[in-house]
Amino acid sequence: MVNKPPMALAPAQLRWHFDPSTLGFETTREIDPVADAVSPSTAGEALRFGLECDAPGQNIYVRGTRGTGRLRMVHRLLQAYAPEAQDKQDRCYVHNFSRPDRPRLITLPAGEARSFRRYVLELAEYIRDDLIKALEAEPYDSERQAVQERVQQRVKDITASLEQDLEQAGMALVSTQQGSAAQTVIVPLVDGQPVPPAQLRQLVAQGQVTPERLQQFEALYPDFQKRLQDIGRLVNDARRSGAQEGQALNERATQELLSGLT
Repeated sequence: MVNKPPMALAPAQLRWHFDPSTLGFETTREIDPVADAVSPSTAGEALRFGLECDAPGQNIYVRGTRGTGRLRMVHRLLQAYAPEAQDKQDRCYVHNFSRPDRPRLITLPAGEARSFRRYVLELAEYIRDDLIKALEAEPYDSERQAVQERVQQRVKDITASLEQDLEQAGMALVSTQQGSAAQTVIVPLVDGQPVPPAQLRQLVAQGQVTPERLQQFEALYPDFQKRLQDIGRLVNDARRSGAQEGQALNERATQELLSGLT
């Protein structure tokens, strides 16, 4: 026989066993919830003040010992106070084309942000796939051709006097392409056809053109070239004005086409 120490406990005695019959109720539904497990004059009032305070940058942080009813108190006060958001708006950030590092903020009534996003995606798809085709169609194509014709007429009016004098002197204005830039130059005419000055010298050497014809061209060329430079500025102004007119037409047409989508 083994003698047990006088303070020894059996395994069943190592854990406390609660007797539910001592509570006086069957379920917790039969009792009222605890109003405040923590002091109502401290945490409760602080929480109520935080809920009622309408100010930016305000936050509520609840801490305390586990089991003191913190979450229950927060839920009860939220249900009692039922705060409503004062600023019921949707906020959307969109790309800023002039400042890509600073997106633009668009504020919309609550619930409209999704519709706005869908509209922007549809608009981007139209611009990518259909806008150019619409701009090249009528009536904008006819308006664009009219602008080009007006510019050509202005240039023709500016150069008419010089071209007439050049024709009488056996010369002509010819447009040449140098890279991506077009240039207008003065060249001699041989049998009614424009030829480069270097080719004119070859024709003189071959005896097909008289030396006097070359001398005449070289003598008259400086004055005609100066006149060409003077009117060249006017021609550039006319073309620049036409480009601006065409740009304005494109902008107006784009606005009309896009406004029709709203």
